[in-house]
Amino acid sequence: NMDTLEFFQALYTNIENKIYLFTLPDRTTYQFTSDQLQQMADKAAKLSAAGKNVYFGLGSTDIKLTAKSRPKNDQVTELSCLFADIDIADSSAHAADNLPGNISEARDLLPAPCEPSIIVSSGHGLHVYYIFNEPFNLPEESQEAKDLLERLQGYIRRNANAKGWHVDSVTDFTRVFRVPGTINYKNPAMPVKCEVIEYNEPINFYNPSDFDFLPPVANVQKAATSNNTHGAFERRETDGDVNL
Repeated sequence: NMDTLEFFQALYTNIENKIYLFTLPDRTTYQFTSDQLQQMADKAAKLSAAGKNVYFGLGSTDIKLTAKSRPKNDQVTELSCLFADIDIADSSAHAADNLPGNISEARDLLPAPCEPSIIVSSGHGLHVYYIFNEPFNLPEESQEAKDLLERLQGYIRRNANAKGWHVDSVTDFTRVFRVPGTINYKNPAMPVKCEVIEYNEPINFYNPSDFDFLPPVANVQKAATSNNTHGAFERRETDGDVNL
């Protein structure tokens, strides 16, 4: 199995700037340099053992973070991967029931042409990573990175929508995901492990052009709208006044 250190080594390949952990419920940030991955993994394990929910920042930054700050979107300097977050139906963690019923159903929503670099079971869902040979340099390549993220996640949401399922849109560069190898305490009565469940040896690394098959965002949105089971909004005489 891939451990926390190996996960960080794969995800942060060629990252040069600072990276960080973030914990809940105390909302505290712990910053590291890209050559401190062992210390970062050890700290994640220690924080998890202390009962914290431990997350990591997907993007790096060149600014110094305090214990109570995280980078803003325009302060993220590198992004090494495309990613997606797919919740799985679980009454102990999610109120919504319009979700894939298990890992296999969630996995089937992913685009077939590109196998993910790494898939993580977060405890109540999947985190999917497609790691690049070279990270996006931000803000210069922000538009390209944003476009690819929206196209990937739009493709997944369109597949989910066709089955009546919901998948969150998580395309901001400041996104934090749960650290594999730590414990998910979202439901304190039922703690579950967050762990890597799929990867190849060697890890799949990609170039942006490998995702040219993904349809443009406009097409994705149009397809998703056409599958909307609620139909268009309709004004009725029994509706209250809009000012209410």
